[in-house]
Amino acid sequence: MRWHETKLTGWGRQTRSSVLLSEPGHVADLASLNESGNQLIAHALGRSYGDAALNTDHRAVRTTQLDRVLEFDRDRGVIVCEAGISLDDLISIALPHGWFVPLTPGTRFVSIGGCFAADVHGKNHHVAGTFSQHVQWFDLLNAEGETIRCSQTENSDLFHATAGGMGLTGLVIRVALKLKAVESAYVSVRHEKSYSLADTMQLLTTADADWESTVAWIDGLASGSSLGCGEVIVGRPTLRTELPSSLSFDPLKIPTSPSLRVPFDLPVNIVHKPIVSAFNLVRFRRIREGETVESIQQFYYPLDAVGNWNRLYGPRGFHQYQFVIPDDGAETVIGDTLNTIKRAGLLPVLVVLKRFGEGSGWLSFPMRGWTLAVDLPSHSRLFDVLDDLDERIIAAGGRVYLAKDSRLSRHRFRQMYTEYERWVTVKREIDPRCRFSSDLSRRLGIDDDVSGGGS
Repeated sequence: MRWHETKLTGWGRQTRSSVLLSEPGHVADLASLNESGNQLIAHALGRSYGDAALNTDHRAVRTTQLDRVLEFDRDRGVIVCEAGISLDDLISIALPHGWFVPLTPGTRFVSIGGCFAADVHGKNHHVAGTFSQHVQWFDLLNAEGETIRCSQTENSDLFHATAGGMGLTGLVIRVALKLKAVESAYVSVRHEKSYSLADTMQLLTTADADWESTVAWIDGLASGSSLGCGEVIVGRPTLRTELPSSLSFDPLKIPTSPSLRVPFDLPVNIVHKPIVSAFNLVRFRRIREGETVESIQQFYYPLDAVGNWNRLYGPRGFHQYQFVIPDDGAETVIGDTLNTIKRAGLLPVLVVLKRFGEGSGWLSFPMRGWTLAVDLPSHSRLFDVLDDLDERIIAAGGRVYLAKDSRLSRHRFRQMYTEYERWVTVKREIDPRCRFSSDLSRRLGIDDDVSGGGS
């Protein structure tokens, strides 16, 4: 394969990397992957917020041209595709035939291979679990250039190590995914105001029983008795008979929606407290409570309406801090987190709260409980504050999301991910020389653990 020097960055734009990059056009091109003997990592659409898909002074394989659909069983809803295909492209192929992805992260501009490597979750985790639970099998290119078929029953340890393994067990090249049947390209949605953190959490908990997808936007600047107030948004796929007459003639047609784009890198961060405060105030006041019908873009991918929105934070970027904690004591921990961020002078731009069901993979992020995600612009005290929050999350029995992270210490990583030893045993077997490596794996000491034979 051909390699060329380039610079990559995480979606948060705080982490940057100079790499040798290759962009294979066919799976057959990967046969020469091992010729260099260098460390490498997969890099597709660049939506990992931190350093999981970066590999400074080493190599990265951009998989976006490996995007073919190989088989599509329209009766059973099983699609076999190359791992570089985006959710956006997959949805455009499957939805007109009455099939949608079983779960989706907050952007459709992410690859199928990336979804599996991060074992992503969606607004419906309490119902659907994580991405890997809907993968029937995948093909993995290992460090020796061999292709290994993995499933829940075939090479199952490697299956569970790769799900959430952040690309460190090998290169996922093909995936067989079970889709979800739908009758339309729309979602039946209910919006409801919440006036405190307790109110928000109660509304989400109650919605679990009746709604497939649940999420809350929180005003991160609210304080006092209003701390944690915001909007609870719940949804389920709209049946054809529930569609307004104007939409029922072609219910599976993906509606077009207007979009904006940040056309260039802004020289400074334009996201300041007065702007965020005014936005939150207007948004809360304009919440229209009740039920409505929204397109899948409106409900699942609101941020995709602004292309390259991460550029709004300027050259220093932002960090998304996302953690999950068990139910016990969650309200106190979440409230303390919101107060700590504000007292430290940090600016919580976008705050999202969700419920989780049971966890799955060894390095998968979700566990039963609550997950809070906060977008925070760069600040001189940012990482010190997050280090302090890490300790509180560990004490509560929780962990942070590796796909969003760029600063977690190796010591705290091991405390959070309690099945790490089980995972690293598989890594030593499949890739003892750490051919698949990244800035994240070196920061967390994973490469040292593998080559040294212990942690």
